[in-house]
Amino acid sequence: MEGELLISMVTRAVTAIMGRLNTLSTFEGADSKVGTLVAAANSHDNLCRMDPSWH
Repeated sequence: MEGELLISMVTRAVTAIMGRLNTLSTFEGADSKVGTLVAAANSHDNLCRMDPSWH
């Protein structure tokens, strides 16, 4: 059960952070660098190239 709690807490934290970043990206306009960064971070192509030690 401890592992499930940790996963739940991390998921909530990541969701909150992503929400804040998305809010910032829309606040700054469509050409925002924050929006570009968020899109790149969520890209499956970029995630599959990620160093295995990061996950």
